[in-house]
Amino acid sequence: MISLLRTYLRPYRGSLALVVILLLIGAVGTLYLPDLNADIINNGIVAGNNDYIISTGALMLGVTLLLGIASILAVFFGARASMGFGRDVRIRVETVQHAQARKRQVAKHVLGDEWRSQQQHHVRRHDCERDCLARKSARCEQHGDVARAHHESQGLKARGAKSESEPVQRSIQPARPAAVA
Repeated sequence: MISLLRTYLRPYRGSLALVVILLLIGAVGTLYLPDLNADIINNGIVAGNNDYIISTGALMLGVTLLLGIASILAVFFGARASMGFGRDVRIRVETVQHAQARKRQVAKHVLGDEWRSQQQHHVRRHDCERDCLARKSARCEQHGDVARAHHESQGLKARGAKSESEPVQRSIQPARPAAVA
């Protein structure tokens, strides 16, 4: 996955670096605004200095404007890079799919009926494996039910109660070898 990103994001290194710088500007500006707000309160309102309030307020507006511009540009360049990356990967995948389709077409033409029967064999084999797995899991579930019933019946016997799962318990017992005459 890293090699895929490294390969296809290489043309967009400049845009991605710009996005990181713009996001850093946004984070610093967001952290700086509360500081300016505190300065207005401490140095302007408490001291009654209207000029300080106006100048720091103007600085806050400038920082807010810078944050807005940085956010818009970060989204713009990030979207351009991600769309280009998606386009490049999609083109590569389509090229590979086209080559595989062409390979199948040539194989079908060259091999003819032998290729078709081979494909049908693979499909039948896959279906058989799937059915076999389904049967195995059903057997496992049945075995689990039997073991659970046996466990419950043992607990009921220990308490002196009658078990409703007696027939199930008997089915767990190993078969005794038939007497040889």
